[in-house]
Amino acid sequence: LAKHGKNVEDLLIGQYGNNVKTLPKTLMFDHISPATRLLEKRRQMFEVQEALNAQKEEFARREDAFRRREDVLKRKDLELQESLIKFNKFLQENELKRNRALKRVADERK
Repeated sequence: LAKHGKNVEDLLIGQYGNNVKTLPKTLMFDHISPATRLLEKRRQMFEVQEALNAQKEEFARREDAFRRREDVLKRKDLELQESLIKFNKFLQENELKRNRALKRVADERK
């Protein structure tokens, strides 16, 4: 900041105007005691932890939804396989019936 010829107050007034109430609380103090810094860091850590917990909960919800969807898809896949097996059996039985009918017709023509 010093390189550019501007001090912090000029930048803040330029950004926030003369309304000091809109300044972030962390910028209002020039000298902060170590205890206050520690409390601020703990507050920040708490906020980060809360955000992390929220992300974990969202991840768990999404994971659960994906797991349920996967179970539905597996069940539908099994149903489809069973249906395919039944249809294949139906086709084989029809082919046998057709062959018997053709043989019967051929035998009757002799």
